Amino acid sequence: MSRPRIFGQEGRVLILALMILAVSSLLIPPFLSHITVKLHATRSTEEGMKAQYASDAGVEYAIGQLLYNPSFYSSVITTGVTTVITVPHPVNGIWPIRVTMISREPVFRGDDANDGYVVWANSPDCTGWGIDIQATDVSLVGNVHTNTDIKIKAKTAEMTGTLEYVTTHSLPADMRFNPSEDNPRRVSVTPQPPIQLSIEDYQPGGRMAEPAQGVGEYYYVEWCSGQDCLDEFGVVNGHIPSGLYYVESGDVELSQSALTGTVTIVAEEGVIDVSGEDAHLSPYCSDGVLLFSNGQTGTPPRCNRDVIKCDGENATWEGIVYGPGGRVSMGGTGGHSVSLIGNTVYFKDKRAELRPFAAGGSELCPVFDMISVATDSTTTSQVVLCQGAVSISSWHIQ
Repeated sequence: MSRPRIFGQEGRVLILALMILAVSSLLIPPFLSHITVKLHATRSTEEGMKAQYASDAGVEYAIGQLLYNPSFYSSVITTGVTTVITVPHPVNGIWPIRVTMISREPVFRGDDANDGYVVWANSPDCTGWGIDIQATDVSLVGNVHTNTDIKIKAKTAEMTGTLEYVTTHSLPADMRFNPSEDNPRRVSVTPQPPIQLSIEDYQPGGRMAEPAQGVGEYYYVEWCSGQDCLDEFGVVNGHIPSGLYYVESGDVELSQSALTGTVTIVAEEGVIDVSGEDAHLSPYCSDGVLLFSNGQTGTPPRCNRDVIKCDGENATWEGIVYGPGGRVSMGGTGGHSVSLIGNTVYFKDKRAELRPFAAGGSELCPVFDMISVATDSTTTSQVVLCQGAVSISSWHIQ
């Protein structure tokens, strides 16, 4: 039986095998190298994340010491003190973790809705001064914000808080700031003030009206104008009976020497003008509002037309004065615990100290810069302590 003969096949399989081996020798090493690089990158990323979490933990440990270790807090509270502490245990297997703390100048913070602002001018469109303060001596103990310009004209002026402006400022050359760093500060327009009131809350049955109605201290005035307002408000010997006064229409004018009272006065449409030598008014409602004008002086509101005006030699004003529809003007020698919020704000008198009104109190709050280092990761943060709570002003990771 004959067998089929195969011609020309000798060595072809060997050649094919050698070709495959050659191609594999070219492709496999780069592939293995790529896999190795990926593994190293994954491991490096994992180690980097561990270091980052460890440096973050260093800041958190330092904050815990400030909050819960009174002796440590008292040792670092002095402005300018630099302290280095070490986290006592490893985090993610990393140790040591060192935190450098620097105590900065304290800042003013209020615990009320005004967020520590003593003056706020909301209009971004006024061509004149958004805030105009004129006095022989003036002290601002609180934050100030204007969406345009600010002018402070005084022989002596000092401020504990932050002055924020959008366009320009004109200040005394020797004005003192605390904190001194980044103050005054140029900022972008902030469209809403820290306090936003609603007229409905003060109308009959409203959130602020109901408590006053319940105790017979809610006074609804349909119309008021000029000196007739003294009768409508029941003023006797300069004293206004305590309560919430809601004026539906007309302008409120209360002018009398030694004008006193614990009141909240709300005008739905008109201007509020209170004045008198030795006047002293404080807020009645629990939200701290003293005067609230819902009146508008145009669209947009005019910059230099008053919707609220308070004036009087040796007068003292306390509470939130809210007139976003026009200018809020105030005068009075001495200390005023107020938050002035208007389209623009004007204050003029000889000597004055302005501090924001806060129903629950207010305080200077310590500030600490913190730098936490864990191997090659660094977390930098600034924290503010107020009333036993911490707020984070900044947090950066490198």
